[in-house]
Amino acid sequence: MSKITALVPLGILVPAALAAAADSSGPVVAAPEVVVASGKRLRGDHRSARVYTEAELARESGRAIGEVLREGAGVDYTAGTGGNSNLLIRGASGSETLVLIDGVKANDPSVSNRYFDWSRIDTAQIERVEILKGPQAVSYGSDAIGGVVLIKTKRSEARPGENAVTASAEAGSEAFARVRGSVGADLGKAMGGEHELSLQALGKGVFDGGSSALSPNGGPVEGDDSREASAGFALKSRWGRDTRTSLVADLRAAREDIDAGAFDDDPNSVARNREIRSAANADGAFASGLEWGAVASYLDFRRAYSDFADSAHTSGSDTVLRGTNARGEFHLRSSADASVEWTLGFEATRETLAIDSVLSPTTLSRDDDETYGVFGEGAVPLDSARRFSVDFGGRFSNFTSYGNQTSGKGGLNYRPSDAVELDAGVATGFKAPSLYSLYDPTYGNPNLKPEESVQTEAGVQLRPARGFLCSVRGFDARIRNRFGYDPSTFRSLNVERATVRGVELEADARVSSALRFAPSLTYLSTHDERTGRELTDVPKWKGALKVGYDFSNLDGITLSLLVKSSRGASAGGTRVAGFYRADLTTRHRLSPKWTLTTRFENLLDRDYQEIRGYRSPGFSAYAGLEFVSL
Repeated sequence: MSKITALVPLGILVPAALAAAADSSGPVVAAPEVVVASGKRLRGDHRSARVYTEAELARESGRAIGEVLREGAGVDYTAGTGGNSNLLIRGASGSETLVLIDGVKANDPSVSNRYFDWSRIDTAQIERVEILKGPQAVSYGSDAIGGVVLIKTKRSEARPGENAVTASAEAGSEAFARVRGSVGADLGKAMGGEHELSLQALGKGVFDGGSSALSPNGGPVEGDDSREASAGFALKSRWGRDTRTSLVADLRAAREDIDAGAFDDDPNSVARNREIRSAANADGAFASGLEWGAVASYLDFRRAYSDFADSAHTSGSDTVLRGTNARGEFHLRSSADASVEWTLGFEATRETLAIDSVLSPTTLSRDDDETYGVFGEGAVPLDSARRFSVDFGGRFSNFTSYGNQTSGKGGLNYRPSDAVELDAGVATGFKAPSLYSLYDPTYGNPNLKPEESVQTEAGVQLRPARGFLCSVRGFDARIRNRFGYDPSTFRSLNVERATVRGVELEADARVSSALRFAPSLTYLSTHDERTGRELTDVPKWKGALKVGYDFSNLDGITLSLLVKSSRGASAGGTRVAGFYRADLTTRHRLSPKWTLTTRFENLLDRDYQEIRGYRSPGFSAYAGLEFVSL
C-alpha cells in the first residue's frame, strides 16, 4: 500500500512535465474546459465545482455513476448493502449531500436521515453532472452540508423536422442485464413556440448479485439481487428569443434484496420502491436584460420493506413509508453582461410523511412540514481588469417544524495572470431534522436541533501549459448537532460535534489529442469531539488515476485506478481494511450509428469490503451495444 501511496502524487507531477514538453514539440489540444456550474451559481463565485460532460460519461461505458464521481478529489462513494449506496463529499455523510435531478430535490423524504440512494440513477440516464463541494445552503437550503450534486438527465434531441432514436443493451457478470431506449421528436411550431418531445425507458437487473452480508458463522450467503424499470418524458419549448420552458416527469419502480444488518445475511429481506419525479422549469430575460428563472417540482417516494420469518430470523416485519416533497422557486438574476452580478430569490417547500405497518401500526404526531426561504447572492469585481473580485450571499429560512435558520457565505478571487487563479472563502450549511426523526412516536424527538456547519477553504488553480490544468485546495469544516440516537431508547438525538480538515489535489493533462491523464489525491483528518476518535467510514486518504487513449477506429480505452486507506466502521468498532482496484472500459465504433462497449471491473479480482460485513463483487466483465439514429 505504501508504494501505491507514493505513486499517486507522482501521477500528478509526471503529466505536468509531459504536458510542458508537448507544448513545444507535439500536438496538443485546448486546456480542459472549465465550466461554471449551472443554476443560480454566479460566474464570480469561483469556489470548487467539477463538471462531468456527456462525452466524459460516455467513456465510462456504463460504470456506476458513484464509481466515476469518487475518482475526483474530495468525493467518496460506498456501495454494498443490498444495492443502497452513498456519495460522501469532504468527509460529510451521504445524508449531508443534497442531490437535484432536473431541478427536483431528490433526497428521499421517506427515510429518517433523508439521504439519496445512488442506485436510483443509472449512468446511462445522465447527460451531465455538476458537483459543488462545500456548504451550499445559501443557494440550495437544507441538506447541503458536504455539497450539492446537480444532475441533468439524458434525452434524445431531434434535428429540425426529424426524429431521433437511441437504444442500448448490455449484459455481463452477476447475470446483469440493462436495456435503454429513447425517442426524440421535433414537434415544430405551435402556439407561438417551438417544441421538442422526448420519451425514454430503462430496465435493468442483477439476478445473481455479488454483494451481500457475510454469514456470521462462515456459511454460504445469497447474493443481493436487484431489478428496476423506469420511464419518462421531457417536453422542451422555446418561446421567442429569450424564454425557454421544460416539463420533465419520470416514474421508477425497483425491487432490491437487502440484509438485516452487518454480519446477518437474510434472504427474505426485500425492499420495493416506487418513485415519481416531475419538474416544470422556465427561464428567460426581460427587455432590460434582467434574467429570471422559475421551477416547480414534485417528488413522491414510496418505500416498502418486508421480511418474512424463517428458521434463522424468527421475527418478521412489514413497513410502508411514503414521503413527498413539493417545491416552488422563483429568482431574478443580473444580465449576462453585467459587471456586478447578483441573484435574488424565494423558495417554498412542503414535505409530508406517512408510515403504514400491519404488524406495528405507527401514527406520527405530525406528518407535514412547510419551509419558506429568501436568498440573495452577489459578486463584485474590484478592479477594471476583473482580476480581483469578491462574492457574498445569505439566506433566511423558516421551518414550521422548528423555527428559523440563517446561512451565509463570502469569498475572494484573484487572477494575477491567465495561468494562475487563487480563491478563498467561508460558507455555512445546515440540515433540518426529518419528519421521521422529529415525530415518530417511538424513535422521534421533537426537540431535535438542525445540524449546522461552517467551512473555510482556499485554493489555487494552475494552467502551466496548454492542455494541462491542476488545482490544490485546503479546507477546514466544523459540524455541530450531528444526528444520532440514544442506544438505550433508540430515540433521535444530537450527539456529535465533528471537525474535518482536508487537502485536495487534482490534475487533468492532455498530452496529445489522443492521450489524457487525470490523477487526484485527497487527504482528510477527522475528529469526533464526543468520542475523541476519527469519524467512522471516512478514509484518511484516497487516490485515483485515470488514463485515457483514443485510437483511430476505437473511440477510446480508459483505465481507472483507485486506492483507499482503511477507515473506522460505525458497527462494532472494527476498522474496514483499505483496498485498491482497477477498472478498464472501451468503446469501439462499428459504424456511424453502432458502437460496441466493454467494461472490466475489479481487474485484479481483489477481495475487499466497501462497508464492514458486506463483500464486494470480484472480477466482473460486461459488453454492450449502442445505436444512435442521427
